[in-house]
Amino acid sequence: MDELFVILDITGCENWPFALQYLTGPASPRSIPPEGRSNVLQVSRGAAEREAVRLAEMHPGRTFALFLATHATARTEIPASVNFKGEPFMRRSLTQLLPLDDGIPF
Repeated sequence: MDELFVILDITGCENWPFALQYLTGPASPRSIPPEGRSNVLQVSRGAAEREAVRLAEMHPGRTFALFLATHATARTEIPASVNFKGEPFMRRSLTQLLPLDDGIPF
């Protein structure tokens, strides 16, 4: 899979409820209403575009947007402590945000 797409119904997204009660400015995150949430991951741009057009034809007046996944989180183990020989004896977990083309297996 080279590209991963999600299609969302973004009709009226400026009126969606704020995701965090203490952030209510114009650039604050919004919660996607349950009826607008996607449950399908498209694995090609062509398939995602066709599905978005199909949904728009089935639901006149609705606006559908394609979202392309560009990054994903990955957890790696790194040495937290080393002995005098430089050998790790304690490890800790580190979570990073990595580009999808960086060898993440999906």
